[in-house]
Amino acid sequence: MANVHRPRVFLDVNIGQQPTGRLTIELFTDKTPRTAENFHQLCTGEHDGLSYAKAPFHRVIDEFMIQGGDIANGDGTGTKSIYGGEFEDENLGWRDMDAAGLVCSANRGKDTNGSQFFLTLEPCPHLNGKHTILGQLVSGHDTLEKLSKVEVDNNDRPLEPVLIARCGELEKRSKKAAAPQPEHVVNESGAGSRGRRQKSDASDDEMTGSPAPPRPRPSRRKSDNLIDEGLRGRPRQRSKSQSKSRPLSATEEEATSDGTHSPHSPAEKHRRKRSPSPSRHVGEKRTDYADAQYERRRRSLPNQYGDERYNRNYGDEARYKPSPRRNDYEYAGRRGEDRYRPSHGRPRYENDAGRLDDGGGRLGGGGYDEHEPPVMFKGRGVMITVSMLSKSILNSLALLVGSAAAWPPSYPHSPPGGPGPYGPGSCAASSHHQWRLANFTSLVVFGDSYTDDSRLGYFINNHGAAPPVGYNDPVSYHAADGGRVWVEYVKQYTGANLYNYAVSGAVCSNEITPRWFSAINAPFPDIAGYELPAYLNDSALVYANGTKFMTDPPDATVYAMWIGTNDLGYSALIQDEQVAGTNLTTYVDCVYDQLDRVYANGGRFFVLLNVAPLNLAPEYGIAGQGGAGPNQYWEDKSGNISEISGRMLEEVVSANAIYQYRTPYEVVLANRYPGADFALYNVHDLMQNIHDNPSAYLNGTAPLNVTGHVNVCNATGGACVANTSPDSFMWYDELHPSEQTERIIAQTFVDVVKGVSAYATYWSS
Repeated sequence: MANVHRPRVFLDVNIGQQPTGRLTIELFTDKTPRTAENFHQLCTGEHDGLSYAKAPFHRVIDEFMIQGGDIANGDGTGTKSIYGGEFEDENLGWRDMDAAGLVCSANRGKDTNGSQFFLTLEPCPHLNGKHTILGQLVSGHDTLEKLSKVEVDNNDRPLEPVLIARCGELEKRSKKAAAPQPEHVVNESGAGSRGRRQKSDASDDEMTGSPAPPRPRPSRRKSDNLIDEGLRGRPRQRSKSQSKSRPLSATEEEATSDGTHSPHSPAEKHRRKRSPSPSRHVGEKRTDYADAQYERRRRSLPNQYGDERYNRNYGDEARYKPSPRRNDYEYAGRRGEDRYRPSHGRPRYENDAGRLDDGGGRLGGGGYDEHEPPVMFKGRGVMITVSMLSKSILNSLALLVGSAAAWPPSYPHSPPGGPGPYGPGSCAASSHHQWRLANFTSLVVFGDSYTDDSRLGYFINNHGAAPPVGYNDPVSYHAADGGRVWVEYVKQYTGANLYNYAVSGAVCSNEITPRWFSAINAPFPDIAGYELPAYLNDSALVYANGTKFMTDPPDATVYAMWIGTNDLGYSALIQDEQVAGTNLTTYVDCVYDQLDRVYANGGRFFVLLNVAPLNLAPEYGIAGQGGAGPNQYWEDKSGNISEISGRMLEEVVSANAIYQYRTPYEVVLANRYPGADFALYNVHDLMQNIHDNPSAYLNGTAPLNVTGHVNVCNATGGACVANTSPDSFMWYDELHPSEQTERIIAQTFVDVVKGVSAYATYWSS
């Protein structure tokens, strides 16, 4: 496969007033040309003076990413680009976020790219398909490491300014091989510089080992098109007189026609000044400890890698040390070729054009890789499954999640607020962990039978016809829990206006998990196809006298969504009956898509309830611990009941783990809902605690029961017998919580809305 030329650009970064180093980035112009060109021209400053010079890195999250490039406002709110504003996503699926050092376009949702970008500090598989990958870091990993360790405030903003001082494009050129040195001569770069090559002198051809044919040197180099911090972002070309009066620094130095530095060049003088004359070492034993250590490392590298092409001094010794979390060498920045020594007996991998494979723990990109020193990725490249999060994911977003209330609030299932694997059980003061609701006057809710009052009944009684616009959903005292549902108790406890759009049997979308309901000769109404449109129509309804149907002021209305019981359940995911090509993540995507619609209609305060512990419900319980056989909901239930329970446990844990990490990502990092406040209500652990500590929650006169249920019917739903002490039970029937359980859910919901619940994690944008 022919090598594709990919241009390289550089960013020289300052922390405070101190130069920190250079980031050299190779642009994927062959994969994402439009996005890469935007980044390229903002580095060179050739488009109407727009430039990254003076732009800050405004967000730093160690072990996750650093973000910058807001050339408009400098705070993460700007959307400028060379195309005039936001532009569309590009080739999102061409590779995964499987490496540290990837350069990606930041956005706040679909097709909202601009000048902002971020560099990954670890693999981020949870971002796969969400951001355009435009380049990769090929040099300056030590600089990136320094940037990741700067002190930040509660908004992840550096306490000391981190600015791009200069930026530009590096020239591609070839060098002739250096003349061999006598054995007794020490490298001229000296022990102090460790032989590190200047980054602007490293050419594509030198690094790939395929020299280009000789060509005349251009009168000007592209690398002279750099942006100087003293020129307010304007590009500058160096004239011949400037070159004489102010020579280039070592990182910018010009090469002579034969590819070597002039003996009178500033860099050569600097090196001679720092390094003792080679003649001083003739016949003299080196006793300096640092020099001796360097010499040992220099001599050992060719033997260590078994390749004479590594007989050069790169100098960044830390890159050759094994990760403290691994006992073997697994490096980033290379393709899987014969120079890779597979770890733990894993096979070698063949890739194209530097594209990475998923195995072997090898993270990073290819491209200019033959002579690029291997760079250690300090982390574990563990793959993520639906039922298990890798440690790299936990480390990536733990900095977002860790400073919030513990999620789950207890581990394992001790009283809320106890210690857990994700952080302390108290809410830390942070600007993006706020809940800014000052007054609660209205509640708009979407969901299924756990929340429905009477809407499904309307469909049944009207032959499948939907309620009209402006329908007042009456309270039901015989809802699916045997009494009133939790939202009616919230209304009772707070006096809020209630607009309940939940429908029994609903899923998020019938395009993912449609479930047929014979009573209406159609699938159960879903959130995407019925509940959200019904809400939007009601919110626009204005009566003839000018009054609105809904009282929904944006600063006093809370929008709640609790969905998933049917999506994960029978006739859906647990039986693999979803629409082909959809899965658990598609269901979660649907949830946030519906919240998008509410946000676009003015919603600003959201409570997202995660999935209940369905594996504890009799419908999906373990045999011998309340697990039910065929019943009124799942008449043809068969197979291993315990296996069904285990499958449901996997689905619940996986869905809730996605909610846990995706919510802060969408709200804080992606800024998908600017100005909105979110509460992730961990109703799962609340119900788990009811199960584990029933005496603290259930108050009936009969013995407390968390495995059985109040209303016992035959397999067809007939011959039902209800217990006379329903408040002693956690479950009303095989699938639904009891009214007492829903009272507790309502009481805790009120605390969530007040911003004081240990069962909620709060996020604000």
